[in-house]
Amino acid sequence: MLTRPLNMNVFEAAEKRILNVFAKHYYVDMGFSGGKDSIALMLMTIHTMRKHGIDFKRLSVSFVDEEAIYPDVPEVVEHYRRMILSLGGTFNWLCLPWRHYNCTNTLLDEDSWTCWDIRAKDKWVRTPPPYALRWHPDFKYGMSYQEFFKAVARKHDKFVQIIGVRAAESVQRLTSFHRMAYQNAAARRYLYNVIYDWKDSDVWKIIMDNNAVFPKTYMNLWRVGAKLRMSQIFAADTCRAIPRLLVFYPGFYEKLQRRCPNIDIVLLYYDTRLFKSSSQSSKHGVGNNEETMREQIRKGIQDGIKNGRTDNGFRVARKAWSKTERYSGLDLAVYRHILNMLHGGDAKSRTYRAWMIDLNASLRKSCTNEKG
Repeated sequence: MLTRPLNMNVFEAAEKRILNVFAKHYYVDMGFSGGKDSIALMLMTIHTMRKHGIDFKRLSVSFVDEEAIYPDVPEVVEHYRRMILSLGGTFNWLCLPWRHYNCTNTLLDEDSWTCWDIRAKDKWVRTPPPYALRWHPDFKYGMSYQEFFKAVARKHDKFVQIIGVRAAESVQRLTSFHRMAYQNAAARRYLYNVIYDWKDSDVWKIIMDNNAVFPKTYMNLWRVGAKLRMSQIFAADTCRAIPRLLVFYPGFYEKLQRRCPNIDIVLLYYDTRLFKSSSQSSKHGVGNNEETMREQIRKGIQDGIKNGRTDNGFRVARKAWSKTERYSGLDLAVYRHILNMLHGGDAKSRTYRAWMIDLNASLRKSCTNEKG
């Protein structure tokens, strides 16, 4: 993705972007998750609005409650809800039956589940707060939250939303930014990403400088040596941290298990390729050199053909290998992605998209080295 330097720091750039949004639109919605990035966005927005005298009645905040979240997150969200309301803004706590990603269903070649599903009310991980919105005229059962906000924007021309998504957070997000750069303006007119270029250090700096409240889960993740990221709890990178966090949340795993029985596979396989473990190479026989990994891919595809595999993970792995096999000297990450598709599945082609980015980057790197 093409980038260009700015003659300002990321905080000044974010302030300028927020001002531009309010200059173009009277009412602005903010996407909020209760995680560190959205807290940073919240603090930056409040600072900008106070500094420039923008009426908080022009701001609404939308919290997408995913039901299965760590116990301390609702308390943090409630803190910021009260803050926004005290400033004169609006806070929408959305407990709708979202369709969401669930990596524990990967072996079934199905990677979704429905939050707040009324048919599973007796198994809900939590009870929604009394002021939560349980219905919305623009919501259809089983929508993802991205589809929901797109539907709102299509129906209401004046709806715009600022979000706190960062390119540094994951390769999928970098892919999304790259794809959006080639979309027409109408397709993304309602979304404004104002902290996309922030690093982790920038996020933690604004939180620390403001002595801001944030989920204790981050401290617990740090204590157990896990990545400081709180994605949707059934996402692969988040889910694999659950076994190490059980000691901090007694009874929480039992609630998750009742809601999603397949989560038991996390306890068995959290440190394997199924959950993209960082230690998989040394512990589970993944080669650390190009030739070994290429041979493992060939064998995996041959075994899949022999066993009649038809799942999407196998299909995209074969597609990726057909485009990779003719090259040599590629970064090992390219081969790891294909192995992850073979062994961990890829029902929504997320790993395949990550493979495309790394393959292109590796080929460009090879061309540069040859020219040099």
